[in-house]
Amino acid sequence: MLPIAIQLYTVRDQAAADFEGTLKAIKAMGYEGVEFAGLHGKTAAEVKAMCEGIGLTPISAHVPYYDMIADPKGVLADYAEIGCKYVAIPYLTPECRPGTDGFAKVVENAEMLGKVAKELGLTTSFDGNFRSKLWTWEEARDYCTQCLPYVDVLMGIEPYHLWKDEDDHSKGDWKDGVPLQPSYEQQDE
Repeated sequence: MLPIAIQLYTVRDQAAADFEGTLKAIKAMGYEGVEFAGLHGKTAAEVKAMCEGIGLTPISAHVPYYDMIADPKGVLADYAEIGCKYVAIPYLTPECRPGTDGFAKVVENAEMLGKVAKELGLTTSFDGNFRSKLWTWEEARDYCTQCLPYVDVLMGIEPYHLWKDEDDHSKGDWKDGVPLQPSYEQQDE
């Protein structure tokens, strides 16, 4: 069973100022594990030693998209060396979303990242992080659906296609007409 962990993104300013001190404070609060949001200039070996010395379990890493695609094997190997079991594929910055020139490589990169992570023994997770002010439901739905084959853990009630018939999309999606927060009665349908 995984320990109760904290996402270090929530304390990113403190971690940037004093990474080890932040890890010690997190342990003192009662947390047993962490999800990394950057290594703040430390090597994988240094971070692993800090966690072992403090008594924190590395659980996962939420790594910026551009960092992962710049050096997928190196970056993901660092988190595997630290002891992370999971790596999150983060949401997309505006220049990489559907309808932009940058989107063409995104799904290809998601596939590549998934393969590299598997080679290193990492489980990939994905949270579509839908925000209606950043992209439309339809754009997010199409992107998230394309990424599904390359991730192991899917989080949230996000805009994914759940086709009634995978071979005939004209038959619709099981979630069509379901509000973002369905009632208990709708959830039982």
